[in-house]
Amino acid sequence: MPDTILEIIDTCKKNYESLKTKLYPDEKERALKIIFSHAYDDVVITDLIGTMYYEGTGVEKNFNKALNYYKIAAKKNYPLALYHVGDMYFKGIGCKKNYDESYKYLFKATNLGYKEASLDLGISYLYGYGTIPSYNRAFKNFTISAEAGIKDSYFYIGLCYYMGYGVYVDYIEANKWFMKDENKDSLYYMGLLNLYGYIDGKPNYDNAYKYLSEASGLGNKDAFVLVGDCYLNGYGVTKDIDRALEIYREGCMELKHHFSYARLGYAYLYSTEIEKDVPKALKYLNKGVLMGSGECALYLGKYYFQGIDSKPKYKIAKKYFEKGSKLKNQDCLYYLSLIDEKEKDIQQAMIHLDEAMNNGSILAKMKYADLFISDSKISRRNRSFKYYKDVSKTYDKNALLQVAICYMRGKGVRKDSKKALHYFKLAIKQGEAKAYYYCGYLYESSKVIGINLDKAFEYYNEGMNHDDLLSTIKLADFYYYGKGCPKDNAKAIELYIKASKNGSGDASYKLGMFYNDGKILDKDYNAAYNYFLEGDKHENAGCRFMIGYYYYKGYAIRKDNAKAMKYFRLAANGGNPDAKMFLDMLN
Repeated sequence: MPDTILEIIDTCKKNYESLKTKLYPDEKERALKIIFSHAYDDVVITDLIGTMYYEGTGVEKNFNKALNYYKIAAKKNYPLALYHVGDMYFKGIGCKKNYDESYKYLFKATNLGYKEASLDLGISYLYGYGTIPSYNRAFKNFTISAEAGIKDSYFYIGLCYYMGYGVYVDYIEANKWFMKDENKDSLYYMGLLNLYGYIDGKPNYDNAYKYLSEASGLGNKDAFVLVGDCYLNGYGVTKDIDRALEIYREGCMELKHHFSYARLGYAYLYSTEIEKDVPKALKYLNKGVLMGSGECALYLGKYYFQGIDSKPKYKIAKKYFEKGSKLKNQDCLYYLSLIDEKEKDIQQAMIHLDEAMNNGSILAKMKYADLFISDSKISRRNRSFKYYKDVSKTYDKNALLQVAICYMRGKGVRKDSKKALHYFKLAIKQGEAKAYYYCGYLYESSKVIGINLDKAFEYYNEGMNHDDLLSTIKLADFYYYGKGCPKDNAKAIELYIKASKNGSGDASYKLGMFYNDGKILDKDYNAAYNYFLEGDKHENAGCRFMIGYYYYKGYAIRKDNAKAMKYFRLAANGGNPDAKMFLDMLN
């Protein structure tokens, strides 16, 4: 009775396994004869022979023959063979790389349920290999391959969370996936997460140096260069500028790595630790551009855009930014939008800004958010808030502050004082002095949080110690009115004077009124007038009204109705309610 096809497949598989062991020549010949005699009986056996040629198991390794056998099985829609063909086209094994062909086979294998094909298919979607890029589909396929236990998928899932590809940016989740598979690339990103403090808001330089060193040792060139940064700044290792420069030069000369040229050029242009050398910097950066470095193009563009050693040269800057954008540097697109603005081409500026945002530029996201957070269109306000929120995940102090303000005022998101307070406190941890004022304001006025004047006073006081202007004025108000502290006019005046000197029109107005009224300071129209003039420099409407009033009355200066009219008009335009009445009267 003949063997069933399942028995034949099982026999061929057993003989394949035996070929992996040491066999006598006649045993090997018998095993090969059995397998090849059934080569086309079933797709499983045909694919198995392809694997034998791919691995060199029992036969001499031959990728062309492997591909041919895989293709025969793939024509009959055998999922494993479809994957094998797709993988060989994807990697250029036994054939030239052909992403169009690889995508076709990988897509079919995945649809037929072969999860192992999802990794290559995910990479195809991520980078647009043979198909239109789709971050959502990339992330979905990486998840499928991870479920199948494909370890290499862990890095790509981590990358998606790190970059926000098909999923919201989540650095903690990214770190978790990177740690599942500590390959050279995962270790590199773990180094970045610790270097920039993306996990909990505080850099961990010891861990950063450790992971970057390990990644460098395993062959990650970017990590090798960042180890140089660690030496340059003393991050997790003893500061050694000579060693940093040595690493950068080694990256240029031996690794021929464009990132090294970017770092070396940047160091000679901007580093406070190294003597500035513009010719050297430009030489390294231009060489990096020739090697395909978008970052080098960015630094060169910024050099000419900012006019560091001469007047800005926008035409040259534009040339480099255009090169950098072609090399996929998203910030170059952002700077192109700035040049468009200077050239009064607002439509093109928005096109470049949109491109930069879609490619992940933090600078572009913040610019868009700043432009449209107060827009009349709800969709624009919502999008602005989303961008602030995205950037805040990097613990950028300004983004954290803006997210908090959005929650406090209900701009682009539902009003939420508790979330606002949370983000203001995060901003304080990152060194944002303005956040002290807002924390104080919430404790002073928010019933949701619970009014607590003592806490408000503490935050205003801390803000004043960090030279925050609004905190200083508020603290002066607290001393003047005795809120959250004993009333102290002398301390209030001291703080108003400090705020006035630092540019507060409101503080200048209050000091002027103290001298004008003669209540807590001796009446002195000259001193009052001088403070009102100081406030006028900062376009304070109250100060402008009082200057007009002084001209109208002839206090401290000669009476002059024409000048009075001028200042009343300025005050009225600034929103002062009394100025309009006096304008009507003089008219």
